[in-house]
Amino acid sequence: MGQARATEAFFYKTVAKHQEGDLRAAEKGYRKILRHAPNNVATLINFGILLKERDELKKAFELFTQAVSLAPEHADGHANLGALYARLGKKYKAISCYRTALDLDPDSADALTHLGIALRIIGQYVEAYELLTRVSVIKIYGTTEPVS
Repeated sequence: MGQARATEAFFYKTVAKHQEGDLRAAEKGYRKILRHAPNNVATLINFGILLKERDELKKAFELFTQAVSLAPEHADGHANLGALYARLGKKYKAISCYRTALDLDPDSADALTHLGIALRIIGQYVEAYELLTRVSVIKIYGTTEPVS
């Protein structure tokens, strides 16, 4: 097994630990990956999510901004940066990040949901309703494309 495949396998094991709630093991795994591959965007994002969950918002912000800088085409990076801005009360920056994520991936359920909620908070109810309805369709059918 090549180094890249081994790193990928270790990444998925680390994500599983994170999802199981073993944050200590997940942090250790993410740090290990980043020692060997400091520009691994998926690891930066997932480690940022872990840090956000632990209220280490400054460190999470650094990882999300690094991920977006390395991979500006990565919708999840923008969506997670938006979620962090929302958590910090910076609604309009959050909205901007969610819109960028949707420009990159129009069917991103996370970006649609969070943008819809953010728009509802600032009183843009019609667009919020449209986005939240759209995400419901995606979750049911897997796409917003017409089903034949």
